[in-house]
Parts: sequence; structure tokens; C-alpha cells
Amino acid sequence: MTTRFPISNALGSHIKKLKSLNSDYEFHLFDDNEVSDYIVSRWGPFVSGIYDSIGSEYFPAKIDLWQYLIIYDKGGVYFDDKSGPVKKLGNIIKPNDQMIISTWGENISLWKKEYGHKKGEFTSWCVIAEPKHPMIRHIISDIIGRITKSDGTEKGKNGVLRMTGPIGSTTTILENIGKYKDRVKVMKNTFNRKMYFNGMTKSRKFSDNHEAMRGEDRLYSIQETPVVDIESVKSLLDEFVEDRHSNLDKVIFHNFDEEL
Repeated sequence: MTTRFPISNALGSHIKKLKSLNSDYEFHLFDDNEVSDYIVSRWGPFVSGIYDSIGSEYFPAKIDLWQYLIIYDKGGVYFDDKSGPVKKLGNIIKPNDQMIISTWGENISLWKKEYGHKKGEFTSWCVIAEPKHPMIRHIISDIIGRITKSDGTEKGKNGVLRMTGPIGSTTTILENIGKYKDRVKVMKNTFNRKMYFNGMTKSRKFSDNHEAMRGEDRLYSIQETPVVDIESVKSLLDEFVEDRHSNLDKVIFHNFDEEL
């Protein structure tokens, strides 16, 4: 999990409950600097440069990328700071599960029309997978691929949703799920209603505090600047990718593929 600091009392209560319910899990809360430092140290200069190319006004888009990077590396569970399980994660995650995904009723008409998928998009506010899962690898490749191919027209909320967010990741999942049916467990309706998207609205006393705390982040939806700095991305490609997009995976996953 990552969040903006300082943490409000409401968010602190939410995190305390999350930890208490799941005391058999290690809990890691990253601040902005720790997110950036992790990417530099574990993923190297190309991926960290891609992360930095995302505008600071698009903080949620930066975290969209980071959440998949750290789950690919470490495995486990990523939550948006306001999200969590209704009870214990053990009620959802079973010993043989390799990756769990769930729809949550968003953009049903979009996916039904384009992919014949009737349950809506898959969540990006909760990501559950073992380390090095191939579906997570596909999602990372596609996010960075879209960034490298950007012409600077992706802006505001729609730009984020399609480039780094759940529209982009759902597209990747639907295009690859056939290859990994035995490695991906699909659950319906917010993990069979065992997860919640926004714990801050479960009690009204949480709402005002949380809305104010994250107000700056929410401004990404009305930005008119490009999501990514295409000149920075071009420089990264010139420096690190000899054959442009055909070699992109080798550059992205260089540290991890060397460990195999």
C-alpha cells in the first residue's frame, strides 16, 4: 500500500483494522520517496525513467505502474489505501491460488461491446498474485508499451484510465486470459463481495477527512497536460532500447530475467 502523508485519523483507523484482521501478513506502507527509491533500486534506470516521465500531477497513474512492479517482484496483495477485505484475506486467498482477479461492475457496456465480456472491468484497486506471474508481466509490458507509444494526446481521467489504469489492464487480461486459465482465479462482484473499494464511506465520519486528504490527487481527472512527457520517453528509448519496441521486454525485465 502507498498513500500521501501525513495520514489522517480516518485512514489510520482503516489501516489499523486492516492490519489487525490480517496479522498473519506483513504490512508495508510506502511513501512517495520509498516508491521511487524501490523502482530505482530494483528495476533500474529505464523503468524508473518511465515512472518519472509520468507527470507529478498524475500521481494515481504513477502508482498504477508501481503496484504491478512490486507485485511482480514480491508477490502478495496490493490495495489502494482506502480499500481492503471485509474480513480476513484467508477467506479469499487459498494455498494453491496463483493470481486472483475480480470484476466490480464498472464499464460493463464497454467490455460487452468490445470483448463480449459481460461483467465489466477488473479491479486495479486490489491486485493479488504470486511473484513473477506471467499475467502481471503482460500488464507491465502493456502499460510501458502504451507510454512509449504515446503521442502526448492522453490527458486527464480518460488518458489515465486507458494508459495505466483499469481500462488498460482489463484489456491486457482479456487478451491473455485464455493462456492462463489454470493460473488465474476469476471472482465476481468485488471478490464475491469480500472486498470493499472505499472503506472511507463505510462510515460517514470517514468521508470528509479522506476526501480532503486526497483532494490534490483527485485533480488528475481534470488535468489538460499530457499524462507523460514524450520527450523524456524518447530519450529513454534512444538510450536503452536498441530496436525500439521489439526489445522492450528485455529492457524492462532485465534484472529479473538474469535471476532465472
